[in-house]
Amino acid sequence: MSPAIHILSLNPALDVTYEIPHLVAEQKAHALHTRYDPGGNGINVGRAMKKLAVPATTWGVLGGEIGHLLQHLLQQHLGETRFYPVEGVTRINGTALETETGHQYEISGVGPDIPPEVLSSLLDAYILQGGNGYAVLTGSLQASLPEDLYAQLSRRIRASGGLPVIDCHDTPLRHAVTAQPFLIKPNQYELEQLLGTRFTSLKETAQAARELVADGVEWVCVSMGEAGALLIGQTESWLGHIPKVEVRCTVGAGDATLAGIVAAFAQGKTAEEALRLGLACGVGTVQQPGSVLFEPEMLSGIGQQINVQAFAV
Repeated sequence: MSPAIHILSLNPALDVTYEIPHLVAEQKAHALHTRYDPGGNGINVGRAMKKLAVPATTWGVLGGEIGHLLQHLLQQHLGETRFYPVEGVTRINGTALETETGHQYEISGVGPDIPPEVLSSLLDAYILQGGNGYAVLTGSLQASLPEDLYAQLSRRIRASGGLPVIDCHDTPLRHAVTAQPFLIKPNQYELEQLLGTRFTSLKETAQAARELVADGVEWVCVSMGEAGALLIGQTESWLGHIPKVEVRCTVGAGDATLAGIVAAFAQGKTAEEALRLGLACGVGTVQQPGSVLFEPEMLSGIGQQINVQAFAV
């Protein structure tokens, strides 16, 4: 039996995507197409797990009428859920896709505060039920929450015999790596920000990931856009090259990649297989409009086009 997967999404969102010809300052832009999708990093990971037919439970908070709408949308997108009601309104994220230039503009909304008693109840239940499996901690945190919250949770999960998986950036990530999580998945820019340096080569990126592994992180996956991704562990390192495809929207691609990697590890697959599946999920996602994720039938064909090879750091 595969270990349980529990995903924490403290700041979910309704994603609104507009396709427009171009943006002009001080002028109204008329959309060619508009989409409304469930969003937020943790929600996207949960959606990807369902597409992969991997059981997972998604935890979070919802507030106001937007929260009701999001909960309705999620009924067809997620497996098991544990959402707690809060005052305030679930955030709305906006993405504008310029069809004439291919540029993508994203605005992340502000989510509702979580009262201390609700947060404590949610997190205690999360640790109790999911603390001995894969615990995915991902996405932004409301300004009222402590920046080291993911680090605190990682230590509690480790103490419960679980495997914390972290996907965040800036200060929350800086705190989280000190808790020695099982896996982190920064993109190259986020890794540069974490370590305060600019990488000029693939080898420098890999060496930086290796330093984090030496400090106690078991696996570091660095996504690098069209250049693919690295998966660095304590005894092995892998580089995955992806095929060139038409990119429609990148929203959710990193979350889909993370879901594929965690799903593969939970099913006992090798690191090489995990990176291949993760990249296939990400490549399938960028070919979709708005916040739509990959379709499962795409993965086999994409996976055959992905070259994963051992990489000497």
